[in-house]
Amino acid sequence: MSYPYFFVSMENISGNQIEVPGDDLKHLLQVLRAKPGDKVEISDNTGFRYITEIIEIKKHKARLKILDKSKIKRFPTEVYLY
Repeated sequence: MSYPYFFVSMENISGNQIEVPGDDLKHLLQVLRAKPGDKVEISDNTGFRYITEIIEIKKHKARLKILDKSKIKRFPTEVYLY
C-alpha cells in the first residue's frame, strides 16, 4: 500500500516519534486533508524509511508515531546507450 511520502531532517526524529513542520505540514493538512490515525511515509534522507501514523496535529507541527523503520534498498543503475 502506498502512503503520502515526505522528507524530514534527522532533527525532527526523536525516539519513536517524528515531527512534521512548515510547508510539509501545510501540504499534509490542506492538500491531503490528513487527520489523526492516517498513515504517512517518511524518509530521513540518510537511508531509512518510516511508516508512521499521525497522533496529533497542532498549529505549527504534526506529531507522528513510528510504526515501522526499514533501510531503503539502493539498486545499481544500469544505463544502455545505443
